[in-house]
Order: sequence, then C-alpha cells, then structure tokens
Amino acid sequence: MTAREFSETVKAGRVISTDPPGGTDARKGSAVGAVISKGPERYAVPSLAGQSVADATALLADNSLKVASTKAVYDEKIDKGFVVSTDPKSGTLLKKSTPVVLLVSKGPKPVPVPAVKGKSLDDARAALEKAGLKVAVNEDYSTSVAEGKVISATPKAGTELAPGHHGDPAGLQGPAPGAGAQRRGPRPRDRDPAARGGRAAGEHRGAPRRDPAEPGAQPGPGGRHDGAPGHDGDDPDRADRLIV
Repeated sequence: MTAREFSETVKAGRVISTDPPGGTDARKGSAVGAVISKGPERYAVPSLAGQSVADATALLADNSLKVASTKAVYDEKIDKGFVVSTDPKSGTLLKKSTPVVLLVSKGPKPVPVPAVKGKSLDDARAALEKAGLKVAVNEDYSTSVAEGKVISATPKAGTELAPGHHGDPAGLQGPAPGAGAQRRGPRPRDRDPAARGGRAAGEHRGAPRRDPAEPGAQPGPGGRHDGAPGHDGDDPDRADRLIV
C-alpha cells in the first residue's frame, strides 16, 4: 500500500519511507508499504478584501492559516471596519499555521481644508472641490473685506475632514448697510403703494392724490413723502444664502 505525505525535504513524487524500512529481510512476495512525498506543505492566502474581520479570520482558519494582527489603513473604496488586503498578499503560499496580518479600512483619508480667506468665491469653491469637499456658501457684509471675496471658512484652514464633508466659506456681499452700502432694491413693503396699484396710508377711496411738493402734503415714515421711493441704506436686513 502507498500513502502520501507532505515533506520539507523530499520532492513531490519521491519516496519518503517504506514499511518495512529498507534493509529489512522479508519473504519473497511480501507486501511493502511506501510513503510518497507531496512536497512541502503550503497553503495559499485567500482573497479577503471586503470581508469583515470575523469572516476573514474564519476563512484563514479554513486554509490552515491564522491571524497575526490587524492594521488600520485608509482606503477610498472599502468601508470602515472591513478588510482591504492582507500581508502577505492573497495567493502567497505559506506553511501551515503561518500568521497573516489583516489590513483593515478606517475609511477615506482625511483632507485638510485649504486656505481660502480673501479669495474670490469662484476660486474658493474650486479649491474646496478639488480637495474633495462640498461647499455651502453664506453671504454676509463686511467693512474690511472687498465685495465678492471670502471673509472666512468653517472649519478653518488646515482642519482635516473626510472627503465629501461640507466646507462653509462665508462669501462677501459688501459693506453692511449704514456703512455706505446700497441695497439691490427696496423691499416690497418700502415700495410706493401707488406703484402696486394701492394707496398711501390714510388716503380715502376716491380722494385725489396730492403732489408731495404741494403745501400740506404729509411726509411718510422716515421723513419721506408717501409714494416716494425711499433709500434703504439704513435697512440691516440682508441674509442671502446659497447652497452649492
């Protein structure tokens, strides 16, 4: 009879030993057993990418290997907590019970927020998007930063964020009203009632409208004559918001 065994010293297909051993006296026609080498005992590291640590450990055990340790690495594709690869890599032939290191994803590598203060809004948006960040823009007034330039960014420059996180640069609309800024136009409530087809406060239906220049004409709120378009430089309400 013959048997096959792994051997670190005898090439595959060669005889490792016989039973009875060589040199033993035996009767003619006696049966002699032989052990044939299968070569060195080696097991291939399985492909474990995308497996949980528990499943990867079980698959290694099924292949007569074991986990040495885990190592956290950044990866853009594999979800956090799942195996990215192994060390040695998959397909490597190892001796039985050789320990294998699992490289486990800790998610995409964080990116630092670029410095965008003082840049134009277009340049700031381009820099943030190039870094893999999403952009939310708030418009605000400033007396120290030129119109259309970025006042600040949140989080601040240098802060590390996961790709896809929102950067929030505060875009500039111009100096605050009352500091020389002009609004884009009067709000509906400040417009001439007559321009909307309405009447000034206190004007009776059918009553003739007075020329503001006529004697006795009453000034409206803020020192304006009713029906005269007003200046909104003293109006602090301005809160445009643009989400990109």
